[in-house]
Amino acid sequence: MKERNVLNIKKDVVIGQGSEAKIYRVPEGVYKEFIKDVNDDKRACKKRKLLYLEQLEHLKKYYPHIYYLVISSIQRRNIIDGYVMEDVIGYYLNEIEFSFEEKIVVLKLIRAILEEFNKEDIIYHDLRSPNIKMTPDRNIVFLDIDSITTTEHPYLDVIPSQLEIYMMKGGKHGLNAQLAMFNKFTNAFLQDDYYQKRVVLDKEGMVLMKGLINAIPDSAFDHEYLYEHIKKI
Repeated sequence: MKERNVLNIKKDVVIGQGSEAKIYRVPEGVYKEFIKDVNDDKRACKKRKLLYLEQLEHLKKYYPHIYYLVISSIQRRNIIDGYVMEDVIGYYLNEIEFSFEEKIVVLKLIRAILEEFNKEDIIYHDLRSPNIKMTPDRNIVFLDIDSITTTEHPYLDVIPSQLEIYMMKGGKHGLNAQLAMFNKFTNAFLQDDYYQKRVVLDKEGMVLMKGLINAIPDSAFDHEYLYEHIKKI
């Protein structure tokens, strides 16, 4: 993966901002620039994770292609200021009109991709519509990919608010937490259908939903998939 000096980045307007970074449009695509509060250890860890992701050819279609890392000093090559990546063409999931049946297909596709990630020791916790795009060929792409965890890099850079509640109640980040966040995402993704199309849950699903609402670790909601207990009537 290439590295470039920060002085060479021609930043355009800010198109997004999070707790760790500002996102700029640049001639090559999109530049994610970390804010000053992101310490050197995190920056070095993010570099190692991005380099790991770059090796996984069979998974690259599920996250933006990283064009190059941005560094400010040749003496600090391990400390990145950010990275320039592909500007993924597509729509965020909450911008697309799906039928109930199509939403279930999307959820199954996301599950399958997460399982492929898990085989490569990648855990993606921050499952929210603003972090997921669908391309014109109906491929799913996960954004904010530098926030993954692995066995080698197990610490979360940023803890999503819903995951923070789960962890405050004793839950640990990992595969169970990923499934818990997937179920929370499922609930939000299907929200319109719950209220407008009378979606109901089976008996096991009601137990699962109770755990989901209360964010109870080691309950059904972080061991089973919510969509498998949904019925439309």
